[in-house]
Amino acid sequence: MVDTRSCTYNNEKYCCEVVDPARGFYPNKQLTAEHQIAKHVHSNRKRIGDQHLFHPLASRAGCNVTRSYLPSPYETKHMEYGMRISNTPESGDQRDNVMRQLMYDDSDHVPKLLQRTRLMVKNRQTSWKNATAAPSEPHPDDLFYLSRLHFEAKCPGAPTHSWFEWIEPLTIYGRHPQSTLSAKRTSFTLQDDLIVWGGNVKTVPGLRRQSDICDTDYIVGASVEEARERILFRSSGHIRSLRGNVSAHSGGPSTRDVAPREPAHSKAYFFDLGTSTFVSSLSFFTCLYAQQGIAFDHIYGWEYTLLEPTNFWSKVPPPVKPHYTFFNVPIGGDKNDADRSFISFLSNTVAEHDFVSIKLDIDTPEIENRIAMDLLAHQDLADLVDELFFELHFRCPILMRSGWGDQMPAELYGLKLDTGHVLEFFAGLRRRGIRAHMWV
Repeated sequence: MVDTRSCTYNNEKYCCEVVDPARGFYPNKQLTAEHQIAKHVHSNRKRIGDQHLFHPLASRAGCNVTRSYLPSPYETKHMEYGMRISNTPESGDQRDNVMRQLMYDDSDHVPKLLQRTRLMVKNRQTSWKNATAAPSEPHPDDLFYLSRLHFEAKCPGAPTHSWFEWIEPLTIYGRHPQSTLSAKRTSFTLQDDLIVWGGNVKTVPGLRRQSDICDTDYIVGASVEEARERILFRSSGHIRSLRGNVSAHSGGPSTRDVAPREPAHSKAYFFDLGTSTFVSSLSFFTCLYAQQGIAFDHIYGWEYTLLEPTNFWSKVPPPVKPHYTFFNVPIGGDKNDADRSFISFLSNTVAEHDFVSIKLDIDTPEIENRIAMDLLAHQDLADLVDELFFELHFRCPILMRSGWGDQMPAELYGLKLDTGHVLEFFAGLRRRGIRAHMWV
């Protein structure tokens, strides 16, 4: 579980890693009012790449890195579920009933899945603090429920170096499984260890009603160890990354030649598209990453709704302010729009050797879907992004009846917005090397 309430600043709850300078993540700096409103200043703190970055392969030229995505058996089953839902007519309640039946049948797995994601996050919150700890063997349930991104580095005269990254499975729930099971229009009744649907009653140990639709303990975010591995083979000037063009629907490894670059200092970036106030989402993300060993050099946020500056900045913890730039203007999805294009801003701000995470949730499909489709369509853009949290509104029969509404097209910018194709879309981003999550 991500702790976001252990410390207090200005009557708001935050995690201590973000609020308390003594924790060393975001050292406090005195800012002028002008800085607080319009600018960020550079920090002298140690960044993600400063410690424990050496690897024996870093001294060898001509290294090739390939990557692939390994969906878990549980995810593979849900991909089949997704296409079964998509292939059912939307007329009447046919599609709704198919999804309800699949969710009811799958509910036995939900507590076991959440047990694995919660334990994985807990282990990440402690393992990075102990550099000498040997990695533990994966639990059989991890291999069944959790998916993985696999990387392999081949360097002349050296053994092959490989590693993998754990990530939660893509599922038809589209968010926290217990939240979707608890949605008003599912017709399910969830009690402790019990699910009732019409005349069907089933005992499921550990199953609970989930009233908070924003619960995120189903997500497995990047750890500092994973981020360092990614950075390592992209930041040294004498290492050549081989990652490549691959079909968006291909399951094979991704490979592309990248010319050697001069050694550069890697930085960590977070981009929040649809940020609102700091406490609405950035407090969660800064805590999530800090508790897994990652602090951001630069945080950028965009919000369309006009916000009063003094009140807005009063909610941003002082240690974070030097790193945060806030744009109270709309962001654009057209990469040819020089003034508002997020893709242009991203390309001109970060380098491939940086760690980059994005939250995309502006509730404007014409913009956010276009941005996401650009990442899928262009490997050079995907190479810039390590992690993506995206609330993609699609024609999920349960969620449409539980708040999303039904005024969304069947297809937008080439993406079919039914359950099966949306799951495949997220899997395609993961095959590109992006840790893509279905956000809430």
